[in-house]
Amino acid sequence: MAQNIYDRQDFFDAYIKYIDRSSKDVDTDPAWSRLVLLLPPVAGLDVLDLGCGSGWFCRWAAANGARSVLGVDISQNMLAKARGLATSSTDEEASRIEYRCADLDELTLPESDTARYGLVFSSLVLHYLADLPRVVALAHRVLAPGGFFVVNVEHPIYTAPRNPRVVRAAEENGSTGGDNTGELCWPLSGYGDEGERVVDWLAKGLHKYHRSVTGYLDVLLAQGFLIRAFKEFFPTDEELTSGKADEMEKLRPLFLMMSLQKQN
Repeated sequence: MAQNIYDRQDFFDAYIKYIDRSSKDVDTDPAWSRLVLLLPPVAGLDVLDLGCGSGWFCRWAAANGARSVLGVDISQNMLAKARGLATSSTDEEASRIEYRCADLDELTLPESDTARYGLVFSSLVLHYLADLPRVVALAHRVLAPGGFFVVNVEHPIYTAPRNPRVVRAAEENGSTGGDNTGELCWPLSGYGDEGERVVDWLAKGLHKYHRSVTGYLDVLLAQGFLIRAFKEFFPTDEELTSGKADEMEKLRPLFLMMSLQKQN
């Protein structure tokens, strides 16, 4: 069973403050500007959003002509927020969106959904799931031939360390790195040690699962997906200058984005 930390009130409150403070939305988030390029045209498609959170992608898909959108998330708090934000969509668009509460590690969809969806989307969710092969198999089953599975995960370089942090490296003159003179760097450790990580982000005790790039690709390719695009996110100089992205994001890739297609 996946951790439902968004229904832990201390984490949820901190998360809402975080997204309000960051003031990022689907139109201004630099990562979205890359991710949207991996998507097929959604007009006329049935769309499944695995781990829909506050429903931002569901609303975007409906606004861009998706025939139907199903958003699934484990958190009642996030789904309540998604339904509360439905007022940002027209009534006709909102009528094409359905939200469902379910644990993606245990999600089942009826046989009638086999080969139904033209797009399965999942952003910043798969690294929270213990059973990746199961959810990838589910996505493959419900996709129509030629349909796309577009995913965005925390980059394995970001998820690998058990104590993730930015430090200053020791300089050639013998500095130990504790005097604020060395170059900023991201210490990479544990990359080949796949498995659960427990980190503190917004609140203590966030559980996630580190997988190497090979770990992800092995599961996706074994299911029969074709890789159509593969992107690592780094901000541009313009995004850094304008404040849309943080300089720390230059030190290590934060996101790994993939567009995968089910064979005809």
